[in-house]
Amino acid sequence: MRRRIFAFAVVASLLIHLGVLGQPGLMLATPAPEVVFPIQANLNLPEPERVPTPIPSLEPPPPASPVAAPAAKPEPPPAILPLPLPEPAAPAPLPPPAVVPQPSSAPPAAAAAEPVVGPAPPPVPPPRRLRALPASLTLTYDVASGDDGFKLGQAVYRWQAEGERYTLQSEAAATGLVSLFVSGQITQRSEGRIGPFGLIPERFTQTRGNRRQENAVFDWPAREIDMDGRRQALEEGAQDILSFPFHLAMTLRDEDTRWTLAVSNGRKLHAYDFEAVGPMKLELGGQAVETVHIRAAREGSGQLEVWVAVGRHGLPVRIRTLDQKGKVVLLTLAQ
Repeated sequence: MRRRIFAFAVVASLLIHLGVLGQPGLMLATPAPEVVFPIQANLNLPEPERVPTPIPSLEPPPPASPVAAPAAKPEPPPAILPLPLPEPAAPAPLPPPAVVPQPSSAPPAAAAAEPVVGPAPPPVPPPRRLRALPASLTLTYDVASGDDGFKLGQAVYRWQAEGERYTLQSEAAATGLVSLFVSGQITQRSEGRIGPFGLIPERFTQTRGNRRQENAVFDWPAREIDMDGRRQALEEGAQDILSFPFHLAMTLRDEDTRWTLAVSNGRKLHAYDFEAVGPMKLELGGQAVETVHIRAAREGSGQLEVWVAVGRHGLPVRIRTLDQKGKVVLLTLAQ
């Protein structure tokens, strides 16, 4: 019985559908339930071309609404064609990078010199035209104690110059009765260069016999003088006790009246204030010699005096030293 009822229901359903489809323009008017998405009907148009499938929208769908009954002859919806995608625009050319001038280590040629901050250094005097000395000299001096001229012995000075180098050596020995009480020879040696401003000593030594007593090294690059381990600042133009008379012979001029010069005896370096006392005539070997008297002093450090000959290359013809204890030693040119 159940099978017959089911077969009858199937046959009735087929007849109803065939009847509806066979009548054009007729549709069932049963109310449609509410759906989520809108229903869109596409009609077959007589044009042969195919309508492209619409591009789905990325926007969320609008809320669903009941579908009203279509009109007797609804208009077909317009064909939805895919919109052409815009061509990517060519990137705009970037502006050229701004050129930032880099600081240069060398100042521009036209730049003005910067003002000097602080006091300007004293101007360096131009090199003097030195008085030339013979390449080789041997001078013998009588050595006396005190101004009364008590003879102690003799000192022989030997000067050698070759190019820009010089050596100066003195050998002093007691003579006569003094040699009975004083033995040994005192030797002094100065060596260095001849520069545009005069002598530039580099080493001074003094020995008694075979024993060295004083030693001074002039370190001009470091501007220091080393006197047996005692270092001291080295002043421009500094001399030793042996070189300074010959330095004056090369550099002294008529317009020189006062100046300062540092002199080392191998133990200490002191700056002496020199002054040109004036011209003076001396009797040497029965002859009158025109000289210029020069005196140098420093309080508490003794005194130095030199008489340089006007017509004999400016060489010293008399040298007088006064030490801190008041002892005077006088050297006078013998020949």
